[in-house]
Amino acid sequence: MTSRFFFDFFPALGQLVSTRSPGIWGFLQPSHILEACPELEAKLPLLGNMRNPTLLPLQLAGAAVGLGGARRLLAARNPSISLWGWSFLFFGLMNLSSIAAHVLAAHRSPAWELTAAVDVAMTGTASLCLLYQQASSWRQHSASKARSLPHLPRPPGTAAGAQRFALGTGAAVLAAALAGHNWLKLPWVNELLYIGTTLVAGKAAGLVARRDLAASAPCQRKYFTVAGLGLVLMAAALPADRFLCRAIGPAFGTVHLLFLGSVVGYWGLYGFVTGHALGLPHSLPAAKRE
Repeated sequence: MTSRFFFDFFPALGQLVSTRSPGIWGFLQPSHILEACPELEAKLPLLGNMRNPTLLPLQLAGAAVGLGGARRLLAARNPSISLWGWSFLFFGLMNLSSIAAHVLAAHRSPAWELTAAVDVAMTGTASLCLLYQQASSWRQHSASKARSLPHLPRPPGTAAGAQRFALGTGAAVLAAALAGHNWLKLPWVNELLYIGTTLVAGKAAGLVARRDLAASAPCQRKYFTVAGLGLVLMAAALPADRFLCRAIGPAFGTVHLLFLGSVVGYWGLYGFVTGHALGLPHSLPAAKRE
């Protein structure tokens, strides 16, 4: 399953690694995994044939974390945190679209092609909203050095401004995924939109969080650790595949670990942003009047 997922979503990177570094690829994805851990299939009364049924609980959990976090953060209508909310919203939409791409749609069908592009686009947009939030936060925090940081964007002036940025970015990234990868078959489009944005946004979020840790409440520091655990799980997903296949079988592999890591990461980010700890009240910054 993992090899097919990798070459489906990141064909240029998969081709590069498998041809230029066959030893590394052979270690990560030995040939016996394809037979030992194929993609699971199930047939349900209402949904019909379903691929990867054990992935569905993680996708639903991700949708709940993303949409629930977006609802809470966007309700504040505070431009200083609005892009956090939009990042959560697109993360939730990514999980919903991935249900079609990884579970419901037949592999390589037109529906799969469309929903896979939406999956990539929602991931990239969530990461770009997160990146803009971190960059503008850094500029705002370093207001005294603003002149020396002209390359960093200013935070949105209003919640409506953040909305325009998020929706415009989402439309542009979706157009790039559909036109660049699906229609024109350009190499490295998915790798840039999915992996590239995720890596840069994750690094930026880590820098800003570490900067703010000293002034954070103890519960926020715990959630920062949770978010870091999510990144570790995602980074370990591909190297762990051969061991997961041997220990668990096809029910849980690289793709499952990627989704689990992203859910844990965003749950940690939500707690860090809001200062929320389980069972304790929390509040968000007051909204700025538009």
